[in-house]
Amino acid sequence: MIIALTVIAGVVFPTVLQAEETAQMLEEERLRAVYAMSLGDYLVTPGDSYTLSYRVGTEAISATVLVERDYRINLGAFGVISAEGLTFPELRQRVESLVVDSYPRSTPRLVIRSLGRFQVTVTGEVERVGLSRVDGLTRLESVARGRATEYASMRTVTVRRADGTRTTYDLFRFERDGEVSQNPYLRPDDRIELLRAPRTVRVSGEVHRPGTYQLLPGENLRELIERYGGGLTAAGDPERVRIQRIPPNLRATSRSYEVRLDTSGPETSADQELQDQDRVTVRTKDQFLPVVFFEGAIFAGEEREFEVREGVDAPASGYARYSHRYRPGDTLADAVRSISNRLLPASDMAGAYLTRSMASGGEIIELDLEELIYQRDPEVNPELQPGDRIMIPFRQRFVTVTGGVHAPGRIAYVPGRTYDYYLAQAGGVNPNRHMGERPRIYTIDGERRNRRDEIRPEDRIHFSTNSPIFYLGPVTTVLSLITSTVSMILLLQ
Repeated sequence: MIIALTVIAGVVFPTVLQAEETAQMLEEERLRAVYAMSLGDYLVTPGDSYTLSYRVGTEAISATVLVERDYRINLGAFGVISAEGLTFPELRQRVESLVVDSYPRSTPRLVIRSLGRFQVTVTGEVERVGLSRVDGLTRLESVARGRATEYASMRTVTVRRADGTRTTYDLFRFERDGEVSQNPYLRPDDRIELLRAPRTVRVSGEVHRPGTYQLLPGENLRELIERYGGGLTAAGDPERVRIQRIPPNLRATSRSYEVRLDTSGPETSADQELQDQDRVTVRTKDQFLPVVFFEGAIFAGEEREFEVREGVDAPASGYARYSHRYRPGDTLADAVRSISNRLLPASDMAGAYLTRSMASGGEIIELDLEELIYQRDPEVNPELQPGDRIMIPFRQRFVTVTGGVHAPGRIAYVPGRTYDYYLAQAGGVNPNRHMGERPRIYTIDGERRNRRDEIRPEDRIHFSTNSPIFYLGPVTTVLSLITSTVSMILLLQ
């Protein structure tokens, strides 16, 4: 039975899958036929299948007609007509007119059942020369892109029709400017030829459309940036455009130089000639803005890779340094707000300070980062000066409990808790060492904190040793030792 079920499954399941694929293909063909009827420029194609329906009196008649290879269509009682060069709307009007002439009030209707399929040849700079099977809705761009190598030119794609006419198309103009005339429908026996691109140049940096482009003869630096790259961005520096030239000789080193778009002269003209594989980079104006430095408990890596997670200190160890460019007139609050997502859970917000360079007086200014980030008008908000260093100390997230407790040591910090919580975590007061409950609470800076205050990270809670029992213990031990010694001496005598 198991063998029989296996055999049945091996026969039935492929049949079901094949039926589903066939149904899907038929649905796709139906949708393409509907789409073709909605277009005003769809050309009648050999292999097209149409349905002609009309009424003669009370009888409804429907017939299927095909477009033959020579574009002739046999309409039966209405004769044979040629559809060569006609669009489908033109053919429909002609056929329906023939039916009305023979049978007035017959309400004829011609619709597309399926599209004819044919083959075109693709040669030149392609992965593999061969035939592509298409239909009357297929345009040049889909076939050319699918067969072209990375070196093929999309600017000069030649199509040779069956009648021998040759036309060259620029697919870039279709993709960039929407010129549909540069992306025609393919026809039976078309031969597509792709050439190798003579110049391919890459532009990057501060342009609106960075990318790799194929230049036409006579197009150079100005066209690359303005036409292809979409012009400079607001941050683009027209006086600092870098060109890197890759020599054809592998042993030679590449050459890099800078040009200015707004001047003229040798190698500084906007009409600078570009060569194949040149790389053009438009620098940013912000590259030479003054810099201040954030140091200490701060993330200095790539911003897109960093995410602060509650309770996670990584990366919270180690000293980091981050350079921040600013515009003249910016204040410290502007800079801190712009890098606020780089602060770590271990950053000591209240313990930061700013140090000025010796050229600016060498001043040290204490800071409260929370005030700078969240208050509209912070009390301390100096204007930035070149070379300023904003130091952000580390603050570990623990509280230290020492002295007369059962389990002194470091305890993980929990926001909002008072000293009672940390006393309980330390096992409570050890009565042999501490009498009463009078802790001394110190901040990280050594200042006393009130017992009712909220405990902060790195606070220290100390219970002094004030129990007489603690001091009587060693005294009792010493007296016992002396007594035992005296007793032994008396016995020996």
